[in-house]
Amino acid sequence: MNQSKNYKTEHSHSKRDKYITEIIVNVHPLEKRVAVLEDGRLVELFVERKDKQNIVGNIYK
Repeated sequence: MNQSKNYKTEHSHSKRDKYITEIIVNVHPLEKRVAVLEDGRLVELFVERKDKQNIVGNIYK
């Protein structure tokens, strides 16, 4: 049974920027993925897995 959900948002930053930015989100019970595309090209990819500790944004000594 496929329980993943996909969301897609599209917008342009401003009139002077000629490219289109898309944010694609895929949510599954065990994994979340977010992709950022500019003019259809992947510029960032974030993956968060339930079984892996996420240390982004935390400060460790």
